Amino acid sequence: PERIISSVPDMIFMVDNKLEIQKIYNADASKLSLPVEALIGRNLKNCVDPECVEDVTANIQEALLTGEVRESEYSVTMNGKKILYEGRFKRVEDNLVACFERDITERKKSETAIEQNQRLLNAVLDNMPMPLIIKDIDDDLKYVFWNKQCELQGGYTRKEIIGKNDIEVYGKERGEHYRDVDFKIIEEGGSYQKQEVYVTPDEEKHVSIVNKNVVSNDVHHW
Repeated sequence: PERIISSVPDMIFMVDNKLEIQKIYNADASKLSLPVEALIGRNLKNCVDPECVEDVTANIQEALLTGEVRESEYSVTMNGKKILYEGRFKRVEDNLVACFERDITERKKSETAIEQNQRLLNAVLDNMPMPLIIKDIDDDLKYVFWNKQCELQGGYTRKEIIGKNDIEVYGKERGEHYRDVDFKIIEEGGSYQKQEVYVTPDEEKHVSIVNKNVVSNDVHHW
């Protein structure tokens, strides 16, 4: 068992029902707030950042009570630097929980960078001076993006559009026309450009040049 435990990529804290640390496996001194010998007997509440204490405590207590695996994300501040961890808690004895702790600081930084880039991209697309629409090929061509110019020129709010397909928005005749065009582009892998006349809910006719293209990656097909 000791050899198996040593092969696990996580630090493992054995914590009793009073949240006191009884043993530490795979200790990494560079990721511990104190030396191992100083942590033994220390209450876990005094090891994690104050804003995380309640969540960590609740999950460990739930693991003790139910025997189920519980998970929590929390931070530990060392030398003024906040390190983020993912913890998995599992009861191994009546009054003992194994806490598997993994450093996720770099992963969280990457996720934050991706989210910031996504927000920036959405802001750029939302503020384009022309209507921009995105439909999800994998979800019945339902609308997933409807920018500000669509709201201004199309006569529909995002709330009325997002999550619906063309038939649900425009009715059977007009909706099926749009869907026929979309399916043809998808099947042929080409693009579409045409002058179209559309009528907004206020019964006003508008003439526009419509451009449609399929955009795909490993995750999305739009």
